[in-house]
Amino acid sequence: LTTIVITSMEMKILAFIIIVIFIKFTTTRLIFDATAKAILKICETQDLTANLIFPVSEKNNLHFLGGINEIIEMASVDPKCPFRVEFLNNVSSQVSKSRRFYVIIVESSEEFFQILSITAKFLSFKKLYLISLLNGTKAEAKNIFDTVWKFKMFNADIIYPSSDDNLISIATFQPFHDESCEETKFLLIDQFKDGKF
Repeated sequence: LTTIVITSMEMKILAFIIIVIFIKFTTTRLIFDATAKAILKICETQDLTANLIFPVSEKNNLHFLGGINEIIEMASVDPKCPFRVEFLNNVSSQVSKSRRFYVIIVESSEEFFQILSITAKFLSFKKLYLISLLNGTKAEAKNIFDTVWKFKMFNADIIYPSSDDNLISIATFQPFHDESCEETKFLLIDQFKDGKF
């Protein structure tokens, strides 16, 4: 029988790690919930099929894939909100022509840019894009808006975690102004708290 002695400093570090993991898990779940509610809201007002795109990689953990499953389950409760999962290798110009609403779920802006590099030639200003940035920041959301503007993706909204751990933000950008149409003015649309926008 071996006895392990943990110092008070080691105990504090362990407690801190557990708290960080719990906060990250809670925030990610809130983003998945907010994404499902946003999809339902969009489907209520427009006759659209939600086309879900997310990176499939070895690093997708069960929590991430479980969250994707939850979004599909929550959003598919409403019969007015049909759902389709798109795999990146199947996105083509023929398929893309009929798609009008894309939901892109990524861990970071880096993953979003990887998806964009594959799908950019099929994107259009006529489509609606809802981007869920699971571990992103407002600065990353602004960076994505600057990039999607260059691809003429005018209808893009981003869901991202706010600095308040229990608050999820949804933002868009406004590229058209009286004087010019060159910059992407960041606009906070709404915030998700206690299960509601």
